[in-house]
Amino acid sequence: KGIERGMVDLEAEWMPIDMARHGEKPASALKVEGWISNRRAAIARILQQRDLLGRPLKSIEVEPAGGISLRIQTLGLVYLGADEALLNQQFKTIAQLTQSLPPILRGTSNEGLDLSDPSQPELKLRPKPKPTTPAKVSNR
Repeated sequence: KGIERGMVDLEAEWMPIDMARHGEKPASALKVEGWISNRRAAIARILQQRDLLGRPLKSIEVEPAGGISLRIQTLGLVYLGADEALLNQQFKTIAQLTQSLPPILRGTSNEGLDLSDPSQPELKLRPKPKPTTPAKVSNR
């Protein structure tokens, strides 16, 4: 069907944008991308626990296969995966990392944090940019 714009409430109930315009203004600018009905409960739990996840939670991204990622300003992209049973442990891990991860490893300095197994978080670092060397000039 393509991209359809709308809004979700705290229970992650989706509503079309024209219907949403008749209600209250959104409480935040948080985006939910890729909303699918079978992930509604997980999205609702994330929305209800968002204050534990660091500030601000910018987006919840749902893959067609059901994997969920969060984009958090302080940590960058955080991949949770599709196992809803791990959400509480993942929330605790995010809270711990928000407090303990050195600023140099947060946000835009990394390619993402994989918490699909919260007992073994994986931080994917960006490769260091290669120093640019001046082109050698040949005297031939």
